[in-house]
Amino acid sequence: MNIHSATAFRYRWTTAGKNRQGFTLVELLVVIAIIGTLVGLLLPAVQAARESARMSQCANNQKQLALAFQVYADAKKSFPPGSGNGAWPQSPSDWWTAPFSGYRSSWWQYPMPFLELKSEYDTMVSRGGPWNAVQTNSASDFTKQAPPAARCPSDPLNGKNKTWGAAAGGTASDVASGQGFHGNYVVNAGSTKFYNGSANSADSQKLNGVCFSLSKIMPKDIIDGLSKTLVVSELRLVEDATKDDMRGRYWNAYDPSLSWFSTLYPPNTTNPDRYQWSSDAMLAPAVANSSDGVISARSAHPGGVNAAFVDGSVTFISDSVDSTVYNAYGSRNGGN
Repeated sequence: MNIHSATAFRYRWTTAGKNRQGFTLVELLVVIAIIGTLVGLLLPAVQAARESARMSQCANNQKQLALAFQVYADAKKSFPPGSGNGAWPQSPSDWWTAPFSGYRSSWWQYPMPFLELKSEYDTMVSRGGPWNAVQTNSASDFTKQAPPAARCPSDPLNGKNKTWGAAAGGTASDVASGQGFHGNYVVNAGSTKFYNGSANSADSQKLNGVCFSLSKIMPKDIIDGLSKTLVVSELRLVEDATKDDMRGRYWNAYDPSLSWFSTLYPPNTTNPDRYQWSSDAMLAPAVANSSDGVISARSAHPGGVNAAFVDGSVTFISDSVDSTVYNAYGSRNGGN
């Protein structure tokens, strides 16, 4: 009797103590479904957090540009011009008291010493100015590599250094390593079109913004207020396909208005940019037109653009901003 009881006890104990091996198919499917659901919930949040960080960096870049413009104005008694002695309009030989030729310059070259780019600025001056500086065939030259201050991290093409032609796989004559980097930041030329009648029109010297052709706008000229007038916003770059898209090209700025913006239309407008040499791209639509010109602020951020005011403050402007308010932000002396 005792032996039988002990045997039965041992049998029950060893059977009950066995460990189950692995999971059933149903359990595995449930776990996979739960993990998939969690990933689906977390991924948008992670992407949103990353875009928020990129937007913050973009806003900080614009703040630094606006502050550099203020320091420049303190030193030169006016804000940087939107362009120097470019291909248009024809300008007087004493147009600016800069230590270099302004031929085919954009606004970018002037505040460089105040953006921790003094060494690059001095090299540009030693080469004779923007046009001469960009002629080097070295792809690592500072004229070909966009610094962080010129890049919006949300734009996948930030730092673009392709111009349709030899450098981009085409057949047209071109500098072997490109004609200089393209930047994501553009300056406020005003609230209207840039010119009417001709790309060589002197209208581009009479705009109501802060930086335009041969401009010498002083702080006292911004009668609408430094906190009510824009100075910098964004440009979404476009990859060259079968045409030469020069929007945002700071070096060899044959058409300097391609690094300006107007508040004539809201941010990311469906109205195409208009300029003499247009792209066939769709992300930032454009049409070729030599009788008038306008570039609108655009970005890769969802729903709007970052923009800096002359006083250094930066805000996010929605695509749905009131058009009258936004248009007034582009004018320095509209009385609004």
